[in-house]
Amino acid sequence: MTDESIDISTTKVSCVVVRFFDETSGSIESKFWNMHEIFSSDDPRAVNEGATAENIYVKLKKCFTDHGIPLKNIVGFSSDGCNVMMRRENSVACRFREDCPDIIILKCICHSAHLYASAACQKLPNRCEHLVLFTIAQNDQQR
Repeated sequence: MTDESIDISTTKVSCVVVRFFDETSGSIESKFWNMHEIFSSDDPRAVNEGATAENIYVKLKKCFTDHGIPLKNIVGFSSDGCNVMMRRENSVACRFREDCPDIIILKCICHSAHLYASAACQKLPNRCEHLVLFTIAQNDQQR
């Protein structure tokens, strides 16, 4: 699982959480793995390029290979549903699919649930009084 954010110093960073089977505990564990800069504000060329799928993928791949984790050990990838991460072409997910053909790719359920809840809230009345009046009218036996 990975997600990007901008920290307090306005540096674009990516956080990586891994899920693995821990032989010591005999269970599946989820652990913080790495947090790395997507691009450094010291490098104007990188800032101008932006947080492209290629930049993000190269940094993600590096955070595993630097620790001796081969890409063939990566069996799943999850992220928010933004285009740079998940679109059908030219995304981080596409790059993982090219390097790891059997990988399972999922959108983060928490991000998806947030989007669904936000859309549902747009349908609610602006004022609580409208909601209360509707409830009273709906339950009225005299109707």
